[in-house]
Amino acid sequence: MTKSIVALALGLLLVGPGAAVAKKKTFVYVHDRQAGGGVYGFVMDKVGGLTPIPGSPFALVDEGGNCGANCQTLTYSKKRKTLYAGGPTGVSAWTVNPDGTLTVVPGSPFTPSGGGDFLGTGVVEAGKRVFVYSASFEDGNVYGWAANGDGSLVDLASS
Repeated sequence: MTKSIVALALGLLLVGPGAAVAKKKTFVYVHDRQAGGGVYGFVMDKVGGLTPIPGSPFALVDEGGNCGANCQTLTYSKKRKTLYAGGPTGVSAWTVNPDGTLTVVPGSPFTPSGGGDFLGTGVVEAGKRVFVYSASFEDGNVYGWAANGDGSLVDLASS
């Protein structure tokens, strides 16, 4: 990377291989949510070296906000094979393809009825269900969503 990344969050995940691939790959994603940033994707080799994934950085659909440090904005659902990132208006979602490339989930960012500048984003996988939570820097509340099979999010009534 040639540009300096000021605001970032790391997510390390293992993604299962396609039928033609004999071993699993480890993908590393870094979220730079500032204007002009993106989600940087890398394939990690067995000694920890990183090689950029073609097409990286992947474009943001919700950029900016008050994140000036490690804000834990990035999280991954193994069940949905989806990467989620907090942003200034909600949580964005990308499907993680077998080659590590990202495809924006339609409807991103998923914006709740309140809050703003979402940080501290996390995933909880309970049985077959997947939930995504993110804290609003703006109002101090935690917002929650249920993740559909396609990775899209639906507000939780209790949120």
